[in-house]
Amino acid sequence: MWLRYIFFSIFLVGSYPGYTQFNEKFDDNELLANPLWKGNTDHFIVNSAGQLQLNATVAGESYIFSAYNLLKDSLEIDLYFKMTFDPSENNVSYIYIAADNENRLESNSYYLKLGENGTNDNIQLYRYENGMPTLLGSGAISAISKDPAQAKLKIRITREGMWLFETNYAGGNVLVSEFELMDDEIFNFPSQVYFGIYCKYTSTRLKNFFFDDISVKKWERDTVPPQLVSTKVLDENHVELTFSERMNPVSSLRTDIYNVNSNLGNPTVVEFGAEENKIILEFSQKILSGIEYVLNITGVSDYSNNLLNTQASFFFAVEPDKSDLIINEILTDPFVGGEDFIELYNRSQKFIQVKNLIIRNESKGEEKIINQDKILRPGEYISISKNIDFLKTQYVTPENASFIQNELPTLNVSDAHIKLLINNGQEIILIDEFEYKEEYHFNLLNNTKGVSLERIQLTGESNNPDVWHSASQASGFATPGYKNSNLISGGDAENEEITLLNKSFSPYAQGFDPFLLIGYKFKKNGFLVSIKIFDIEGFPVKTLTQNLLLGTEGVIKWDGLNDENSIVKMGWYIVATELFHPDGETRHFKQTVVVGDKL
Repeated sequence: MWLRYIFFSIFLVGSYPGYTQFNEKFDDNELLANPLWKGNTDHFIVNSAGQLQLNATVAGESYIFSAYNLLKDSLEIDLYFKMTFDPSENNVSYIYIAADNENRLESNSYYLKLGENGTNDNIQLYRYENGMPTLLGSGAISAISKDPAQAKLKIRITREGMWLFETNYAGGNVLVSEFELMDDEIFNFPSQVYFGIYCKYTSTRLKNFFFDDISVKKWERDTVPPQLVSTKVLDENHVELTFSERMNPVSSLRTDIYNVNSNLGNPTVVEFGAEENKIILEFSQKILSGIEYVLNITGVSDYSNNLLNTQASFFFAVEPDKSDLIINEILTDPFVGGEDFIELYNRSQKFIQVKNLIIRNESKGEEKIINQDKILRPGEYISISKNIDFLKTQYVTPENASFIQNELPTLNVSDAHIKLLINNGQEIILIDEFEYKEEYHFNLLNNTKGVSLERIQLTGESNNPDVWHSASQASGFATPGYKNSNLISGGDAENEEITLLNKSFSPYAQGFDPFLLIGYKFKKNGFLVSIKIFDIEGFPVKTLTQNLLLGTEGVIKWDGLNDENSIVKMGWYIVATELFHPDGETRHFKQTVVVGDKL
């Protein structure tokens, strides 16, 4: 006796002769073996995506089928289908779950009907007995009424005849329980049955039916715990957890099983997100940028009551404010086959989202927006280029180097005015800017092709020629995505107005203090500075500055060249500095530095 349905379900099956388990992924590009398909096999192809696709030449009907041995046990069936049109009675697909005859019209069978006229198209399960179809039930109204009409299905049938149907109408892997019914007559079918795919189509839908990932196997109890796939901060009070499967609300929606350090504590509200594998935690305390939080989860479970105890970290990424990010390195004359790059550095204590940053060349009025979702940690570098593979190969970058492949505005070799901007929805904020010139490269470099300009200090303004220098030869002439080769680790001018940030250097040793940095820090603006370099015998060798107007803080660079543009000899040198302020204040400093030879 056929039993009436309780809610609804759908079922799908397939296998090849002699096997009680069926797995058809269409990854062998073959319909005539493993499993053997019969019928209008010349009307179908396995496409480049590894899917079964209708490939008819004229309007009509096509049917293929494959025999399999029906398990007299609990079953689990999976299938994916897609139709790239709005289904109708003239463009429709039937999936035969189990038929007792090769001829679908002469068989007793279960089948799924995918499509009908109107806008209520849904998945319908029919029983076909003695030439008469009986509708057993239907899925969600209009679920497959639009292009693309698709679904990933999972049907489980218990030995007692309980059918459980799960779907994902976006074709994703997280399926949601939709309906269930009782019907045990399928286990009264003969041992050998047929799984079939039928398509009816007009001349405009000859290639618009797709099928994939068909499997039939014994339904085994789930003993695998869920996995925490990702943790994402949505805003300053909410965190979204994504698990590998649907979670049991009885255990998973409790507040006491989630705990976060740094005084965040337990969430006040726990609820499902858009799907049952997503859980939203709401906290009463604000989540702060700059802190990497640790979340402990104890006793969360899936619907099979498999428990998961785990730990994960998360942080709140924000848009940058002015000077949070700096332009840290730039290449505008790449080797043949390469592209320009711009490197950014996060000198703030925040986790910063770089997506939607605007990189603009003011000289040309051209700009590009970073379109990739990327979080920059405090103290982290990121190199942006159209061709990051070339950068990695040409400059042999370390594993920790960080990159984004993105278009950049056109950058001239000779000069450009680069601006880093962000649109916060109310105004466009200037984060950093740098007006570079080719002459900022080291004077003794005969050829700067493939050589980047690097910041030699992470503090201060980018628009200061003295904080830029050519990348070292030892680094390969560029350091995209990681620490600069010429970065000075000396301290700031704190206790004195004028400080030598490094006490020795060698112009020959690119990459190991190849220049002298003179740091300054004042309590007021308006100082004029004149700096002269003398050898140990008191003879002048270089006029470094003459009445240069200073700000309150910064650096001045000496590259070891004399007034004749030649490298000075190794030895001791005196740095004589005179400061004058319009209010009458004057200061004088004499400090020594060692110029070393080649290392």
